[in-house]
Amino acid sequence: MDCLATNPEGLKRWLEIHHNSRQPGAPVQLERTKITYEKLATIRVLTLLMPGDQDLQTPPWVMRRQLAHIPGAKFVILPEAAHSINWEQPAAFNRQVLEFIRGH
Repeated sequence: MDCLATNPEGLKRWLEIHHNSRQPGAPVQLERTKITYEKLATIRVLTLLMPGDQDLQTPPWVMRRQLAHIPGAKFVILPEAAHSINWEQPAAFNRQVLEFIRGH
């Protein structure tokens, strides 16, 4: 699937899913954990950071700063994708994840 910005049908479906993801009037779930560089430095599992190059919610520059604090993490930018990369570019997403796993 193309990036949501270039895929009107995909965008329509995503907005429908998003609209139906909460009951009307239900409170928004609060963020339970603040991400800090100190907390990122404690991660001891294999980590793949993979933003879409068009992600406005967590853009690549933000993840690059996080990457600097996660020991041994790998960083891959997925072109022509925004924030929902697994949904927007499933084949490319799966290929990168499988490559990462195979490498370990």
